[in-house]
Amino acid sequence: MEVILDILVLLSLILSLFLSIYSIRSLVFFHIARMAARKNESLSHNNFCNSKCECTIGSNIINSPFVSILVAAHNEQLVLDRLMISCASLTYNPNEFEIIVVDDASDDDTYDILKKWTQKIPNLKVIRRIVRTGWKGGALNLALKNTNSNSSFVFVVDADNILVSDTLERFVSSFLNSYSIHGNCVDVIQGHPIRRVYSNMSNNDYNLKDNNNNCNLNWVARGIDFRLAQRNMVEFLAKDHMSLPVQIIGSLFMIRSEVIKSLGFSNDISEDWDLTLDIYLSSYSKNKLQQYHKKSKKKKNVIIFNSSLISYSEVTTNLTSYLRQRMRVSEGHTRGFKRRFVTILSSNTLPFIDKIELLFLGLHYIKFIPLLALIIIDSSTVLMSMPINLFYITSDHLVKLSLLIQAANLFITIEIICMSIPLCFNTRNYDAKDILYLLFLNLLTVPFLVLGSLRGMIKNKGIFYRTKRNS
Repeated sequence: MEVILDILVLLSLILSLFLSIYSIRSLVFFHIARMAARKNESLSHNNFCNSKCECTIGSNIINSPFVSILVAAHNEQLVLDRLMISCASLTYNPNEFEIIVVDDASDDDTYDILKKWTQKIPNLKVIRRIVRTGWKGGALNLALKNTNSNSSFVFVVDADNILVSDTLERFVSSFLNSYSIHGNCVDVIQGHPIRRVYSNMSNNDYNLKDNNNNCNLNWVARGIDFRLAQRNMVEFLAKDHMSLPVQIIGSLFMIRSEVIKSLGFSNDISEDWDLTLDIYLSSYSKNKLQQYHKKSKKKKNVIIFNSSLISYSEVTTNLTSYLRQRMRVSEGHTRGFKRRFVTILSSNTLPFIDKIELLFLGLHYIKFIPLLALIIIDSSTVLMSMPINLFYITSDHLVKLSLLIQAANLFITIEIICMSIPLCFNTRNYDAKDILYLLFLNLLTVPFLVLGSLRGMIKNKGIFYRTKRNS
């Protein structure tokens, strides 16, 4: 029995050390993000002036680049009108952009709503497909085949988005300005979707600039909102500042047309993560990186995050729907990483630091398996030691070290969540309740992330579950 206990204690220590790597990584990201936020704050006046310039870029440029907006819509009758209203209000030259919406085998009124809007938006194209082959990625590939041949940029948004009127001007301006800041190898700009809950009784009842919009929401929506805000304003902001790989999140991103046409969208259930890996690993990116590394020793950004490029999208209030969505993301993410693991390690052109970060990203959901295993091992160790000598186990140096590391990991996690509130103030005014909601939500989500990761490692395909819309 004591031999078994010694093995369990050793496993507990190994798993604790593995998880501590992620804790240290999160702590580094937090401090880098805080430094970046302070720098941005000190330049707020200049940023304000720059944003004013970006807002009018569409009318100032003689030859505005053509933009294709792509939307995949499956049973989106509750949210489509809001997206279409915002699309009709876009101030970009209407002759220089198109909106392509694919009705992805909907069995509600999605197609009828879209057909109604074709009469109000001349540059709106509606495509209907009967079978959801390839899920969202398949629908986007169909839209991609129907883009204008002159398209310079493809802009992907989800059906629940509400776009700001100058969205296209700001994204295009960011691409044009990225040449002087990051070099010409920027392929994708990821925006910052801000989560909101809207009443579907009316399509005109939303206040986009109210950062207290979510104060009276249920705990599920507030926890989700805080988690996503923290991811964007801590992890993504830090990675962009450190020139580390940034993950595409599936909505509100603009990509060069030649890049997406050469790669296409994955037909798996996490097409955004697959696209992220494909961009960093593709021969297209390799050739460009080789070209620009010859000119400069500074590592270039392929995907950048711009927190000022915002839209407003719906956050679910349904716990069951959220847990199913997280399980789906975990499954697709793990499977995509499994398929490209060897390619990441064997790549001759991918910078070493990018390889390491992509490995961390790829293991993001898999790490919850050792986390759950650690909880089970610690519980089993305590139960098995009681008949022998509980004091003996608790006085063991390895046990103390493991418990100390676990306590440090927990402290770092809670500390980062608490201290990230000021970094997310542009999203919403968060408080202590949001911290508790997020911690409880994360605890409930762990088993579903584990199940999703296991499915991703075992199964070669999955079923796309779209988050349930609020009724």
